[in-house]
Amino acid sequence: MRVMTAVLLLGAFVIVAACTSKPEDKAKQMYFKGVDLVKEKKIAEAIVVYKEVRDRYPATEWGQKAKKELVFYEDVVQIDQYSEQRTIKTDFREISRACELYRGRANTYPETISAMMPEYLKKVMKDPWGRSYYYTVENRGGRSTIVLACFGEDEIPGGEGDAMDIILEGERFTVGAEVGEPGAVGGST
Repeated sequence: MRVMTAVLLLGAFVIVAACTSKPEDKAKQMYFKGVDLVKEKKIAEAIVVYKEVRDRYPATEWGQKAKKELVFYEDVVQIDQYSEQRTIKTDFREISRACELYRGRANTYPETISAMMPEYLKKVMKDPWGRSYYYTVENRGGRSTIVLACFGEDEIPGGEGDAMDIILEGERFTVGAEVGEPGAVGGST
């Protein structure tokens, strides 16, 4: 009977110990959830998890590791965003140059970007998310000006990060500013 009681008490102790998780264990579990998200290329979600580990368990080994991961992955996201912005600006410069060449021959800007193909543009230009850029020609003070816009990953004016807008009006770039609805800015390709 004593052996049976000891076994039952030991089993109960093991169950209670297993149910009582230490902050270190919870931090480790959450940290590895972030690792799994990175493996799945869900960087934004991993950043949220790492921030939670850092904020909830700052004194643990896993809180410190999460802090280091945050620095790295926030930089990765920023570099990706910079790369996308650079691609968009390069495309806008090429489209703008093609518009000026077109205007030099036709005395007017093209109605659509595709009207310049293949003579002035060699390929169809798409934003980093595979969509056509917004294009329109506006009359400002008796002078025609081209406007090119990319409304970011979400295609909604305004936003930050991947949702940030990039607009070229004439020679001037605007990054992150709200500019009407996509239909108001254009939408021609």
